Amino acid sequence: MKTTLKIIGLCCVALIVIIGVYLSIPAKTFNFRGTVTKIEIEEYTYIFHTESDISTSYIIIADNKTKIERCHKDDPQKTLQDIKVGDVIEGDYKKWFSEENHAKYIIVKCK
Repeated sequence: MKTTLKIIGLCCVALIVIIGVYLSIPAKTFNFRGTVTKIEIEEYTYIFHTESDISTSYIIIADNKTKIERCHKDDPQKTLQDIKVGDVIEGDYKKWFSEENHAKYIIVKCK
């Protein structure tokens, strides 16, 4: 009985260590830049389809947690609703648990 409890205890400790190591690994940050070609809106989530000059396309997901930054300090503040097809956006997103490209921040470039 004691041997069984020791084995179960060691398995629990090993599982906790493995989960701790997995959660401590930082998410990878990726940069994106491109022209918005399509916008989909699902509830409070905006999905921007972009294409860059080098024929790279991204699907960027943004919501109320995504910061919209100004291109220059004199520019008016923008919101997700202000981003239109044809605008050039850039920013970064992190991939961690899911494969979604959830943007941390977006900058709408000046024309």
